[in-house]
Formats: sequence, structure tokens, C-alpha cells
Amino acid sequence: MNQNELAELFDTSKQNIGQHISNVLEDSELVEGSVVEYFFTTAADGQDFKVIFYSLDYTKNFSNCYGEK
Repeated sequence: MNQNELAELFDTSKQNIGQHISNVLEDSELVEGSVVEYFFTTAADGQDFKVIFYSLDYTKNFSNCYGEK
């Protein structure tokens, strides 16, 4: 899931998700290489964009901290 999808799932802001991600990785609760995957997508105008997806382990971590919907 990306940050927008996580924000929608947990009914919070993308900024809140981003802050939580920073805290989790900074505190070494989860290792970035095991919960983050980078993909590239191409827009209609041909421009490439990096999209970050977070694993189920990260989603579970967020859910444990903030409760499930």
C-alpha cells in the first residue's frame, strides 16, 4: 500500500502516515529494506515517478499503534 492508501484505510492524513513511517524507521521498530518497496510509474506525459509501497508488516504496525478501522 502507498501512503495515500494507508491514509484512506486509517482515516487519517498522508502527513500523519509519513510522520509515523519516519518514527518507526528512526526507532528501528522495522527495517526499511523489509517493509518498503520502490516502484516507478510513467505518467501520460511520459514522466517517471517513484512510488513507495509499504508491506503488510508496516500496515500491521500502524494498526497496532492507532487501532483498526
